[in-house]
Amino acid sequence: MPSFAEGYGMPVSEAMALNVPVVCSDLPALHEAGSSIPQYLDPLDGAAWLQAIDDLCSERSSLAAIQAQARLSWSPPAWDEHIAILLNLIHRLHP
Repeated sequence: MPSFAEGYGMPVSEAMALNVPVVCSDLPALHEAGSSIPQYLDPLDGAAWLQAIDDLCSERSSLAAIQAQARLSWSPPAWDEHIAILLNLIHRLHP
């Protein structure tokens, strides 16, 4: 997911929830969505993107194996938890 700006990073969360390896831009919103699991790259570093994609296409992908292991301790965001955090913030800003 080469991107220059993201609001949350839903494609990263969705891919991880489906056990799909993730390569994405090195943006704060994508770090929030993916934690330490995705391979984060500069969106302008074409060589690094090609290398990561080439690695993931291999049956013995080290990147895919590392991410699969890391996803074992990851759980997708739950909407009720997200909304509770949001409502708490709103109530603190506007009591």
